[in-house]
Amino acid sequence: MLVSVVPNIDSVDLCGVIAEKLGSDIVKCSRGRIRGVYEAVLAIGGSVILLTIFTGRGEYSPWAEIDVLATSKDVYNAIDRVVEEISKILGSYSRVMITYTWDRETASLLDRGVHPAATRIGAILVSKGYYVVKNMYFPEGYSEGNPKLVGEGYVNNKWYFEELCAELEELRRVINRGCSEGDSICIYANISLKHIQDLTVMDRC
Repeated sequence: MLVSVVPNIDSVDLCGVIAEKLGSDIVKCSRGRIRGVYEAVLAIGGSVILLTIFTGRGEYSPWAEIDVLATSKDVYNAIDRVVEEISKILGSYSRVMITYTWDRETASLLDRGVHPAATRIGAILVSKGYYVVKNMYFPEGYSEGNPKLVGEGYVNNKWYFEELCAELEELRRVINRGCSEGDSICIYANISLKHIQDLTVMDRC
């Protein structure tokens, strides 16, 4: 059952929670300079990931950002695992951001106009319940950090369903144009499409 509740984790030692979920993969974890912000460096396989989490405050919903500092052949599995644990910690009503400057494939597909949910990173976000995926790109000086894909967790409101229905339509368009064997765009689009269609509320589109 999908719920839209911000978890009350302000008083929780989030570094302890992260350590419990990811164990020996944590290199270090500390509170950030802003209340409710935590930063952890994770070493998973040969990949090194900077994970920043905001636990939420007042009207501001929780969010997490994943920044890949060093890659390896299993980097996508590492990201998949981290997003999975984030969804358990923060709940469905949250946002996850993943930078992609390190990922040539994702950057190339986005430059070609491919929908973010039809990229490998986008498909990971959708598969973990962050169904609405956007490209957050800052062309003027990177004042908001590196370009990133943003996955929005399920929210039962008009805006969310408008965005989700538009995304669903675009993914279907990608599939319907025809796919050759091994077409990565179609592979990722199919993964995202399947997870979105599994939502019982999708009859609203």
